[in-house]
Amino acid sequence: FKLDGVGKPKVWPARKALTITVLLSFTFCAGFITLNISLGLMHVSSVMTARAAEPVATWLLGLFFLPNEKTPMNAVLCLVPIVLGAGLSAVAPGSNMNASGFCLVMLCNVCFSLRTIVTKLLKSWNDIDNYNLFLQLCILGSLWQGVILITTGVQSLKQIVNIPILLLNGVTFYLYMQLSWVVMSRVGAVTHSVCNSLRRPVMCAAGWLVFGGMTSWGIAGAMIATAGTMLYAREKQRL
Repeated sequence: FKLDGVGKPKVWPARKALTITVLLSFTFCAGFITLNISLGLMHVSSVMTARAAEPVATWLLGLFFLPNEKTPMNAVLCLVPIVLGAGLSAVAPGSNMNASGFCLVMLCNVCFSLRTIVTKLLKSWNDIDNYNLFLQLCILGSLWQGVILITTGVQSLKQIVNIPILLLNGVTFYLYMQLSWVVMSRVGAVTHSVCNSLRRPVMCAAGWLVFGGMTSWGIAGAMIATAGTMLYAREKQRL
């Protein structure tokens, strides 16, 4: 907060925005839960390629929840290579994409798309900056995860066999989210969207180096889907 001069942190939403902020935190949390489960069911490259279809879900949901926000035809056409790339990766020889994992990734895309839409609706009438909103989402998301932990039973913690890896995952994920917000405040929206899109091929490549199993068809699908995502982000920023 001091780094960007935002001011005093607001750790809890205003009363008028509490309900919708709680809903926003739930979609945020649900998106990460479904993402983590799908990573346990499919190869990293398959999950990341299917995740590239998030703009498709955002566009479809936006037709119902944001009717006043028009998407130009050029941006809609950019969704075609995203669908093509995800489909190519799904049917690629040797792909381990399965129905359960694919459905979870699509549900993950819907959750993150709803996060985007609800955020726009919230900020349209609630005066809050991105930093404080992110802080509130993290706090409320932690409460949601606490509820899930109590519901599933503390015994689930005993299933964790590698605590150091779990802690490393948590620390690196926090750094990724925090640095993403810092970068967002220092570069243009297009630059940030492009950099975020380039994260997927990097993760696909890292998954291939660690776990193997990525075919040339899968690589082609990931590249096509990523290119479509970058084009879509560029067209949306022209509005």
